[in-house]
Formats: sequence, structure tokens, C-alpha cells
Amino acid sequence: MLKTTIKEADFTFEELNQALQLLNYRLGEGFYSYEMVESYNKEPSKILLMAFGDKELCGVFTGEIVSKESEIEVAQLIRSKSDSDLNIGILQSLAIAEDAENRGVGTLLIKKAVSVFKQRGVVKMGGHVWSLSDNRMAQILLALGFRKMAFLPNYWSKSSLERNFQCPKCGPPPCSCTAIVYTYNL
Repeated sequence: MLKTTIKEADFTFEELNQALQLLNYRLGEGFYSYEMVESYNKEPSKILLMAFGDKELCGVFTGEIVSKESEIEVAQLIRSKSDSDLNIGILQSLAIAEDAENRGVGTLLIKKAVSVFKQRGVVKMGGHVWSLSDNRMAQILLALGFRKMAFLPNYWSKSSLERNFQCPKCGPPPCSCTAIVYTYNL
């Protein structure tokens, strides 16, 4: 396991840029913009966690607390399968540097995210991950007790076209990847 420190708030311009680079490298060039990453540092409903090993950024997590009025498809799906009118925590992205893979960084970030969501009053969480056979985030979620809930074909198609991001699996837009939705009760 990599000796890791997780930072939760008050990120510097340089740290936000490093997070942007790692997120886009792992999730597809153009997946995030600087403004999007910066919003996680400013908006109280959003969560940005960064993991540092030997003072170097080795992992990034993004998430958001959404209300019952949210139009986020995953939040609507999770809410439709429960009787909860409460806010839902959405796990949005997890990006781990290649040299930190399989060293516990992703697990630490997800555990910290669960803790932060719980501290903020969330009782139900969910997330969506690429349906790749080697997807470590899916493996981490299952190991931590998350349950598979649904499959959403072509989930990133519209956003890949709108933001022109290059999917690491299918390349230029439109992305044809399927998302797997996971849920967890706190």
C-alpha cells in the first residue's frame, strides 16, 4: 500500500491543474475542463478529494450531493428504486495515476468519499462506472459493499459530443460505452 495523504478542501491553482490533467488522462481528453474541476473546490454540494503519495498527486475523486430535483440520470434512477426524498451522494469520477494503481489509493479515496457524504447527511449513494472488464473502480465498489443496480448503454454519448472528449476505450465522440450503476446505503 502506498503511504497516502488525502486532501479534501482549499486546493491551490496548481493542485487543480494537476487534478485536471490526471482526470483527463485517465477518463479521456476533454472529459473535464478547468472550470468543472474548480467548481468542486467552490460549490458546497460538490466533493473533490485528492490523494498525495510522496507529495505527488496520485489520485482524484469527484462527487456531488444532489437533491430530489436533480436531472442527473443516475440520481433519478437511484431515487426511482427507493422511497427516499433525501439528498443522494453521487460518485462521479475516480482517477488514479498509473504508478499508484493497485496500491490502495482508489480504495482510500472511495472510503473517504463515503465518510464525507455521511458527514454531510447523505443516506444513499450511487455511482456509475465504465463497463470494462478491468475497471478497478467497479471492483472497489463491490468490495466495499456497493450493489450493481442497472446498465445504461451509450451513457456518455451525449456528453462526449457536447464536450468533445476522447473516450479512452472508443476514441473520438460519440462514446458508445455502457455505464454500470452501483448503489450503497449509508
